[in-house]
Amino acid sequence: MNESNTGQRVSGGGRTCLLGSDVEEQLAGIIVQERQEGNRVSGSQVQQWAKELALENDISNNFNASDGWLAKFLSRNGFSYRRVTNLTSLTSQELVKRASNYMIYLRAALERDTANLDNTILMDETAVYLEDPRRITVNEKGKRHVSLRSTGFASMRITVLLSVTASGRKLPPVLIAKKSGASGTKFEKKAGCCIFYNSKAWVNQDLIKAWIDLVFPHVLMATGKALVWDSCRAHTANSVKEHLKRRGIRNIVIPGGLTPYVQAGDLGIYKSFKDKLSPIIADWKISDQVERTRSGNPKPPKEDTICNWILEAWQKVDASVILNSIKAAGFGNEENWMVYKHDIYGPEFRNVWLNRDVSDVNNETECEVDEDENLVEDDS
Repeated sequence: MNESNTGQRVSGGGRTCLLGSDVEEQLAGIIVQERQEGNRVSGSQVQQWAKELALENDISNNFNASDGWLAKFLSRNGFSYRRVTNLTSLTSQELVKRASNYMIYLRAALERDTANLDNTILMDETAVYLEDPRRITVNEKGKRHVSLRSTGFASMRITVLLSVTASGRKLPPVLIAKKSGASGTKFEKKAGCCIFYNSKAWVNQDLIKAWIDLVFPHVLMATGKALVWDSCRAHTANSVKEHLKRRGIRNIVIPGGLTPYVQAGDLGIYKSFKDKLSPIIADWKISDQVERTRSGNPKPPKEDTICNWILEAWQKVDASVILNSIKAAGFGNEENWMVYKHDIYGPEFRNVWLNRDVSDVNNETECEVDEDENLVEDDS
């Protein structure tokens, strides 16, 4: 060997995961959630979150989230810098094929003898901003400049976890609140609303596992337990999949790109909830209940206030909206499915669905919707 190419190993050389795999997975989950909510994520933000997670997890290896670490982290976890587009990430053929495979899998799961709609839960998280994010207002014609006054509420948001059973029953709403040092496994109940705390008010795998035990109590020995949700990183983490397997809960993950067409929340439930919640928040913002700082900026609403908002809005969501959304998500007859009657994808989906290979229905262990992604999983 050429001596010029030898030498002592640099301290720390060869380490590829300074934060540890669990913390990296948590950081990746934060990024995915922020992007799913439409928020911009910069490299510097990722570095800052990494430093905060390192402190929270007592990682004392002089971790400084360098640019080099950032590049390797992004590569390891399948992230890259992307230019914003307004186009769907799936072609029409890909979307239809993926939707057909998912529906085949879902129908097979529902037709099993052990299937139980009362013990099948559909859930997702949604963010509610206290300031209307839309950049549109009624204004006089011909005005060159149209400005909006900042009300101080723009940075305030509420993260809510809503869930229903496939039979149409609403489960108690969950508020995810920020609390320094909280791990996400502790919760309390206020005004009929459950509050989970963590340091960022984000959903992580520990919070998800605690929520699973809340809605599927250990004393519930009934068969046919299932959970239907999207492919958010916190939902598909290995620790969450193992937890579901231990609890005997069937894990049905909606493939990426399909949530606008097959997720009940996106098909009517969330819109109805936010339509009920919006006027409640608007009334609070102009009331004397808003506390302000010395400089006149509004303080965030108190947890009791938020819980009352959420519960009131959730109670006002009509049962027909819940049931119609569930049917449209694949739990009703074919003609009720959103993807089946979609004005753009519907004709192609109907053709693929009616000519599907029925032998695919016999596959009871997994449904591969993409060569690179096994997003629909069964851990029973």
